[in-house]
Amino acid sequence: MPFTLLFDAGCLACSNAAREIAEMGIAGLDVRPLSDPAVLDRLRQAGLEPPDRPALLIEDGDHLRIATGWAMRVALVRLTGWNRADRIVRLLSIERRARLSRSGTITRRTALGGGLAALAAAIGSTILPRSAAQAATEGVFTAAGADVQRALGAQAVRAAIGTWGPVMSHVQVATQGSESVLVFGFQNNPNVVLLVDNTAAATPTNTAALGMTVLKTGSGVIRFFDTSGQALVDLSVRSNQIVVTQVAAASGLTEFGQDILCLIHCLIQANIDVNCILACIACAEGGIGAIFNCPRCFLCAGLHAIHCLRACFP
Repeated sequence: MPFTLLFDAGCLACSNAAREIAEMGIAGLDVRPLSDPAVLDRLRQAGLEPPDRPALLIEDGDHLRIATGWAMRVALVRLTGWNRADRIVRLLSIERRARLSRSGTITRRTALGGGLAALAAAIGSTILPRSAAQAATEGVFTAAGADVQRALGAQAVRAAIGTWGPVMSHVQVATQGSESVLVFGFQNNPNVVLLVDNTAAATPTNTAALGMTVLKTGSGVIRFFDTSGQALVDLSVRSNQIVVTQVAAASGLTEFGQDILCLIHCLIQANIDVNCILACIACAEGGIGAIFNCPRCFLCAGLHAIHCLRACFP
């Protein structure tokens, strides 16, 4: 089968969760223990390390890859639809907690599914003052070729290309202190940019990435999407205050409910400059493809959004 969900057979709760998923009878989805000799052999032949968390093994032609975290969630939604993905993610959360509890490494953050504890961590790191040296590195520049190539190999970026089409050859990087985000434009969707984590936290199978656009509604709205094109949250300015709201279409994504709430609160608490957001919106409304040439959008909103996504969707 093209998709194989991997679980820890040595854990009773994990095995029960895996059995429930298998009984859902999802076409194209196999469920196997990590100790399965055939699975271990496939991973070894592909040069992949066995994952230490719930993971999805994906056959992409002759290429074998592992998706975990946010990338796995997106892949499951595409395969099964939102409703069944909801149940799978909840069962995988049980599996993850059981494994960590069994190993004695469960934490409050893990028990909460990364929700409130992740929010506290995200808020704490976004409001720290920057040093003069960090401020000197702030800006938007042409991205290094090595960073671009590494990002293009990430599953999240490949998924975004499948959603919005081929990317433009010119790629930018926005930096602020320790935060770094690559900005890709799309040839066929010039009003959307892709924000991609460019820090050491990014891995080929778990890279924070968001689509971003500006909607000409009222005084303007910055909208963020996951890499499947699902709208998640809107960021706008009302009464000279930053407002972040969940997109109505995302209200049914119950499997991500706590994480989206975390994302919203993280962005609200990020001390985003109101005037910078207004300047971003005004710039992006300048015509087709204008958003790619609006550095304030990446510095004001993009860096914070990727930081919060990375914290809230571990």
